[in-house]
Amino acid sequence: MHVIVATSLLSARRIETAAARDRPYKLKDGGGLFLLVQPNGSRLWRYRYRIGKHENMFAVGAYPEVTLENARQERDSARALVRKGIHPSIDRKANLVAQIDSNEMTFKAMARQWIAANSQWSDGY
Repeated sequence: MHVIVATSLLSARRIETAAARDRPYKLKDGGGLFLLVQPNGSRLWRYRYRIGKHENMFAVGAYPEVTLENARQERDSARALVRKGIHPSIDRKANLVAQIDSNEMTFKAMARQWIAANSQWSDGY
């Protein structure tokens, strides 16, 4: 197994004091995780990975909604998927679709329930 040792991990203080510049720049945390600081001041977590010969990018989330600790956990989860050859973004979308399909409170389900409860109305409506 290949172990990645980061030489300079990010700290919460370094993230909070990262000022916007004229161009986007990256603050690396290690293991493919970095914080992209945009010119408008937004800070976005990104995870860079490779499957086969193709380099890919996974959007982890925005700081401060996603903390440094949570971003590292997301990176570790994404890395486990990458080891299996699964793209993290595709897995996220599949999980969302499965969650929506299992949810009984969708608009479609509620509309069918309402139509069934109000079936005494004429076909003209």
